[in-house]
Amino acid sequence: IIIAGRPGMGKSVFVKDCAEASEVPVLYFPIEMSVSQTQKRQIAGYADVSFEKILSGMLTDQDWQRIVTAVSQLSERPIFYVNKGHLSIEEIVAISKQAFRKHGIKMVIIDYLQLLRSKSKAENREQEISKISMQLKGLARDLNIPVIAVSQLNRSCENRSNKRPMLSDLRESGAIEQDADIVGLLYRSEYYKKVNNDERNVAELIIAKGRNIKTGMVKLYFNGEYQKFGNYFYDDTF
Repeated sequence: IIIAGRPGMGKSVFVKDCAEASEVPVLYFPIEMSVSQTQKRQIAGYADVSFEKILSGMLTDQDWQRIVTAVSQLSERPIFYVNKGHLSIEEIVAISKQAFRKHGIKMVIIDYLQLLRSKSKAENREQEISKISMQLKGLARDLNIPVIAVSQLNRSCENRSNKRPMLSDLRESGAIEQDADIVGLLYRSEYYKKVNNDERNVAELIIAKGRNIKTGMVKLYFNGEYQKFGNYFYDDTF
């Protein structure tokens, strides 16, 4: 499963929410940021405390009470973080299989794909990404669990009048599109322009490819302050 988008669309927040919503053991590789940063985002979403306030430490007594409760709730979630950067795809596969045997993990999350490297030689970056994509697909097949990888998009959509992403915008390799069972593209129009009330805090999850599921678009509510997604409903008080 690929979750892709341009910077600022909420990709890392989305996969974080996937980990939280799942009640099964999850192996989480937050390669782009530290585990501490990822957990602070989780706390913000659970506690309904501004992410910026958590980063700054300017917290009220009520904020602290909410944070303590959130930490207690999150500690019960079977999420296993791998606090290592610059991992190769071979290390990702080995760690995942070990965690599958030891902890019975039912989901792997990787944030994000383009930060991975392969130990095997490749003529160019596109070929290397193709090898990485193939190994992720093999991992999902071997363990029979979902493997969710965040992916960047190239700049093509930035040059279009309609900036909604397309499958062809996937960065560095067509193999990502080919190997994935599901490709979800995140888009928020308010990132690019001023919007009306009915578009504020709204994200689109565009299912651009779906194996055994329909393609289409789902609207989500995006709360940047608390770093979380939610169910969409139109409310002019947003």
